[in-house]
Amino acid sequence: MFSKVEESFESRSTSGGFFSIVVYIAISIAFFAEFNEYLKYRERHEFSVDNSLDHKFDINFDIIVNTECQGLRMDIVDRSGDMNKVKSKIVKEKSDFKIKNEYSQPRKKLDGDQEHVHDIINLSKKARRFNKGANRNPKGQSACRMYGTLTTNKIKGSFHITLINQGYMFSAPETSHNLTHIINEFSFGNFYPSLINPLDDTFQITENGTNGKSLITNQYSVNQNMIEADFFNHIPAGIFFTYDVEPILVKITEIKTPFSKFLIKMCSMIGGIFVTVGILLRILNYTSSRVVKPDSHNSSYSSILDKKNPTKADLMTPSNLYKN
Repeated sequence: MFSKVEESFESRSTSGGFFSIVVYIAISIAFFAEFNEYLKYRERHEFSVDNSLDHKFDINFDIIVNTECQGLRMDIVDRSGDMNKVKSKIVKEKSDFKIKNEYSQPRKKLDGDQEHVHDIINLSKKARRFNKGANRNPKGQSACRMYGTLTTNKIKGSFHITLINQGYMFSAPETSHNLTHIINEFSFGNFYPSLINPLDDTFQITENGTNGKSLITNQYSVNQNMIEADFFNHIPAGIFFTYDVEPILVKITEIKTPFSKFLIKMCSMIGGIFVTVGILLRILNYTSSRVVKPDSHNSSYSSILDKKNPTKADLMTPSNLYKN
């Protein structure tokens, strides 16, 4: 499109070379900074009212209770009065009871957790897997581990673990059981990697006796209350999870900068750098020509006048002075 400028018309200078280096460095920095920004993902959060027609949701749990399995039962009851059959949906196995040090620390997001929505959705495609037999110890199996996923109505309800001899009909009180428990997992909804659930990896000691795809899940907050069991006032010993559902929907959308927008921004930045540096170079050259060599300009100007008007120079000679 444009022919190459001949060398005879080029003017090389130290300042020009310096500004050329500055231009290349500035363009390189701008390119890598903009490219790094292009690779990042941004999230948009929108809050709205949940008007979905889905009336069911899942409760996922993995709990170890310091009592033998034959002495425990699990039930779930919602406000409608339905009592879901959970015997066939949960797994009970003998386990040892050991409180690890990390259970006493608040759970934080790990460095290896996924941060991008598309990564979370891809991981959510994998089925939820409970680590079977992870807490088994042949030498000591005095505890009971219960885990699984229950589907219940999307209304207020109660999920509880009680002693078989308590809480239902009339029975004699039991004082030999220990309901100290460890919650490895307690969550609602579909499997959502990187979501922090407040009750995960916690324990309670009984002191007396995720390209265009969607992933719908639930998160919760926790309030804890401790009530001493009283058989005669119909307050059975047990572990009770009372939950309520709020009609609040948080929609998280992942946004990525289009490649066309990235190219436009890069072209505008490179053009702006060239124009800005060119203006600075012209200002510098103009200033240096006016400040550094003011006398040479006047001397050349006077000599030109003398050559063009030799009579003006002769007017000041001694001979002409005597003639006047």
